[in-house]
Amino acid sequence: IICLVIYYKMYYDNRTGCFCEKKQHSRPMPDLLYHHKPGFSDLNHIQQNLWPYPNGITQGDAKFNFSKINSTDAAWNDYLHDIDKTYNNPLSDFSKYIAQFNQGSSSTNTLTFHNINITKKEYKLDQLTSSTHKNDEKYTLDVSTDGKVDITAETFIGVGYALATLQQLIELDKTHNSGCCIRNLPINVTDQPNTYYRNVMLDTARTYFSTESICDLLRNMGHHKMNYFDWHISDD
Repeated sequence: IICLVIYYKMYYDNRTGCFCEKKQHSRPMPDLLYHHKPGFSDLNHIQQNLWPYPNGITQGDAKFNFSKINSTDAAWNDYLHDIDKTYNNPLSDFSKYIAQFNQGSSSTNTLTFHNINITKKEYKLDQLTSSTHKNDEKYTLDVSTDGKVDITAETFIGVGYALATLQQLIELDKTHNSGCCIRNLPINVTDQPNTYYRNVMLDTARTYFSTESICDLLRNMGHHKMNYFDWHISDD
């Protein structure tokens, strides 16, 4: 939704290297947004897949194909202990996600969650503030050339964001029925949010949205590490 709004309201001016508003072509948008950003075709493969782009990343040139995901229960102990008990083990969500890519796949490799380490094991969500969020939400994600995943985070929030980044790295390999793959291995990602308030505003007072579409929006917000949902339900 956000990308559609951006491209509808702006255009890229090759002369100035800026994104400009459609109605006022001579005035560039502020530096904070899109000033002197490269075109999409100029970005490397990882940059095209990851949004928002992490603070730090190192990558290789290997590729790992796989058709299933595996983990030891011990790898998830800290994470499952800290999150609300109504959440499912993320492993089941990942398994469903990659299943759509693996029909007829010839790959027998397994992507394995090796270690998931949380520093603050008794952290509660109401402890998160605008002065602590950078440390509390930061994470490190490592994926080796043989498909082993290691995550280190201060809190369970960082683990969730690391999983969102990992999901963006997984893609369909269209060659030889190879199923899923992750490219540019080994990959090391270090990331933390630049801002505390990362929101989407939905106005249902003037426009109808189904329950399903609102739930889809909330899921997509989670996938892209957004943390506030501003819901304009009524003008009353």
